[in-house]
Amino acid sequence: IVTLIANGGWTNQMWSGILQTLQVLDSEAGDWKLQKQARVSFSKNSFSSDNFCIGNNKTQVCTSASYAVNTGLAAKGTLREAPLALLKPFLPESIEFSGTANGSYDIRQNNGNPVGTINFKLPKSSFLIKGEDDESRMFTYEDAEINATINNRTIKAQAAMKVVNRGDFSSKAILQLSPENGKHTIEGSANFDIPNINFAQELIPRSRGLRGALSSNITFSGLLSKPQIRGQAEIKNGYLRLPEAGT
Repeated sequence: IVTLIANGGWTNQMWSGILQTLQVLDSEAGDWKLQKQARVSFSKNSFSSDNFCIGNNKTQVCTSASYAVNTGLAAKGTLREAPLALLKPFLPESIEFSGTANGSYDIRQNNGNPVGTINFKLPKSSFLIKGEDDESRMFTYEDAEINATINNRTIKAQAAMKVVNRGDFSSKAILQLSPENGKHTIEGSANFDIPNINFAQELIPRSRGLRGALSSNITFSGLLSKPQIRGQAEIKNGYLRLPEAGT
């Protein structure tokens, strides 16, 4: 269900005016409403909008966009409190993110292909990792940031975050999109530096005094939905007692 109210007129085969009301109700993405009046114009071969803001609950998307047949599409704007659940189709099945993201984007077409940048900052929230034995673990993160550049179907991304009471995580990857069959691929690496692994004490029954600094490097490649993962880890100044084993 779409409700639209605008005030404007035609000049030289172009309509321009003020979009006063826009509501999109009962869509698959929920209900969306125009947050404030926006200036728009369009013709048979072009359109433009200035500071067009639409929102759903706490989520808000604001953009200034233009399109012309000879130059293509250009859009620049911001996101506020966008739900991370929207990332689910692009993540491995074993990882689930909760919370929201704030960000900005600057996308345009170059010879018909999309190019540009996207930047996200994630407030303090959590993510879930499911193991092969269906056991799940929840981790809290903060100071998370994701930056990406887009060049047609190639996306180069970098990410970093602090995992609360665990350590620092960083990653970089190259994604190749394949919209024809949905078989998107990824190739990249990740580093996880943990200053003290004492939190893992609960994973080792009847042990005492676990400590040490862990540095790990992981590489991943293959289908985005089920990547092949390889890695190595190094522990410095490690210590662990197993009283029942006399060590």
